Amino acid sequence: MTDFAIINVGGSIKLNDAATRIIGEPKSIEDIFKGFEEFEGGEKLIRALKLRLNTPAPPRYFISWKGNRCYLILIEGVKNIRISLVDITELAEEKKRSEETVNLLKSTINILDDALLIAKNDIIIEMNDQAEKIFGKVKNKNLSKLGISPGQITANGRVINVKFWKSGEYTVILMEDITELSNLREDYKKRRELYHAIFRSSPDLIYVTTLDGEIIDVTPNVEAILNYRIDEFKYLNAQDLYFNPDDRRRFLEELAKKGFVRNFEIVYKKKNGEPVYCLESATLLEKNLIVGFIRDITPLIEYQQKIEELGERYRTLLDNSPAGILLIKDGKIIYGNPAMETITGYSLTDLVGRRFDRIAKRIFGREAFEDKTEVRFKGKGKEGWVIVKFTPVSSNEKVCTIVDVTEIKKAHDGLIRSESLLRSLFNSISDPIFYIGPDKTILMQNDAAIKLFGNCITRRCSEVLKSNCSKCMVETSLRKRISESKLYTISGKTYEAFSFPVVIKDRVSGAIIHMRDVTTKLKVEEELKKKNTVLEAITKINKAIVREKKPEKIVEEACAYLGEIKDYTIVWATFLHGKNFVGVPNKKIPPELLTFKIGDGCIALEESIKARKPIYVRCITPRCMTCPVMKRFKHKYDFAIPLTFKEKIYGVLVVSTLKTLSDDEIEIFSSLGEDLSYAIYSKEVEAHRVEAIQQLKSNLGHFEYLSDRLRNPISVILGYLEMRDELGNEQVLKVVEEQTKKMMDILEELRKEEIKTSDIIRMF
Repeated sequence: MTDFAIINVGGSIKLNDAATRIIGEPKSIEDIFKGFEEFEGGEKLIRALKLRLNTPAPPRYFISWKGNRCYLILIEGVKNIRISLVDITELAEEKKRSEETVNLLKSTINILDDALLIAKNDIIIEMNDQAEKIFGKVKNKNLSKLGISPGQITANGRVINVKFWKSGEYTVILMEDITELSNLREDYKKRRELYHAIFRSSPDLIYVTTLDGEIIDVTPNVEAILNYRIDEFKYLNAQDLYFNPDDRRRFLEELAKKGFVRNFEIVYKKKNGEPVYCLESATLLEKNLIVGFIRDITPLIEYQQKIEELGERYRTLLDNSPAGILLIKDGKIIYGNPAMETITGYSLTDLVGRRFDRIAKRIFGREAFEDKTEVRFKGKGKEGWVIVKFTPVSSNEKVCTIVDVTEIKKAHDGLIRSESLLRSLFNSISDPIFYIGPDKTILMQNDAAIKLFGNCITRRCSEVLKSNCSKCMVETSLRKRISESKLYTISGKTYEAFSFPVVIKDRVSGAIIHMRDVTTKLKVEEELKKKNTVLEAITKINKAIVREKKPEKIVEEACAYLGEIKDYTIVWATFLHGKNFVGVPNKKIPPELLTFKIGDGCIALEESIKARKPIYVRCITPRCMTCPVMKRFKHKYDFAIPLTFKEKIYGVLVVSTLKTLSDDEIEIFSSLGEDLSYAIYSKEVEAHRVEAIQQLKSNLGHFEYLSDRLRNPISVILGYLEMRDELGNEQVLKVVEEQTKKMMDILEELRKEEIKTSDIIRMF
């Protein structure tokens, strides 16, 4: 079922439900367009419809109002006519508002005291009254023929500042009379330098986060306030920093409701868990980024100072204007910009809807003004001087511009305005940031971007970042409205560039590129990856410890697994036998090259044996150059781990590398050495245990055999003793003596087996 109103006209008139709700039930063709206002009751539409019933004609469309709704009417077909009605009321009203805005903008530029020229492709397409007074009527003429150049010029004793802005094919020239301000320029410079010094040394913590709590950036004083280093802090989530986790929810609700939070009382926690009492002010930018200021008020919990909001990032031309602007229609104020509240002290609700002459009498003490009247005013809690100017828009509408000149007249410090403050904040961000226009030219860049790339204003972003537009992340952000990121290596550092669209009123007006130095982050990730590889190798070694029975085989597999890691030149081991080292078989190097006497081999190896602890040395001595391992595999560092347990040295495991080992790697290898030492000791004990069991089994069998041998002499002695009367004592004693010697020999054998058993027992 279609959403459009459809009317079919042929032999009969047929309407769908949407058409019936708009037109009703027409009885004839003339009834279809009754009530449509633009064409005298729809007569023009009826003529177009009747013409198609008889004559072929191309499809035509009309725009007409019926009541308070506007419709796009499409008539197509011949004889069997199809009429489609599309409700475009919102588009029509938007067009009407756009025309009013254009008229208002033209009126606004005419009330400026400064001369303004706008050119397209060197042709002047717009100028205000002040520019016409200077150059005459030069609209639609060549800009280059006027001979205008940017900079300061002096004319009729006045100092004029000429500014050029170029964006693609457009050029804007503003000529500003800065005579009154030129005398204050030096004072302004000193004040600006003082302000920068105060801002950079401010105890306030400034941060940028996402709504999800991802920390984008933070000022260095985070270490003083929360005890986190910047590199630690950026990997945290904002939710983890609240002493009371529910404060995050209250903070985000307030931010979503108002778009900003001012002096929000909150308790954060330091790295050690201690509470930090703070006042927080924040602004929600583009419904995604949060820019905030945190002031530590823990030492001054009873003293609170309000922090003025620095302003929103994007405002309309009228809202950003420092001049107060009122739109007056039929003598009543129908619009006022925020500057009116600032200048007069009266809220917009006190002004809008009131008659202008009454408001003027209350504030200025008069009802009528001449053009550009300088008048004293007295507002609500404020007073000073303003310049009032009127510009007619139509017969019943006019624009009143009120410029506060109190600061200039009194030479106060009104030179620092919100725009310069925001630019200072923009430039104080340590990461390079670009603002890219819809045509992919760079319109703005901060100091960090200038330092890294130089001045890139008006250059194409692809020229600066050296990227192909078919793969350009800015192109993706502008076209698909999604954020993109890429890695760039610049000046030996790695930057991760994020591009995200700037959407204003559902239109992409440009893109922001934020570049973050991730060199350290990638290095940490590489170290973690390397650490995981080492841990995987150690897991395999632990399995080998369980699987293998010979210590040499365990150490051989340990060298093989660790030697597969690309950052280690070679991992080798040797066992100590007396005063000689005997090499453990290695896939990369023959074991005979690892077999040498004490004093001939690796210095780190011998030092680790003397100290009975791991030794990490740099191979720079002449002796190192003669080491067989160095000759075969060039390296710079040796980490020797002694394989020792209970005062016994079994051997040494050596890791040879070109790069330095991290503290984590040294700790892991030291622990591995302890595990291997204990494994070797355990395998040795196991071997002795098996030997002891075999000895005990042998002893049992031998004891049984010897006991049988003892029975024979005893039986002989007992037999001769029974026959002592028949054989005589001498014969019996002789036999007893012989058998006793045999028994003593057997007992001596038993004694030897007893000594062996005792030695085995002492091993355990």
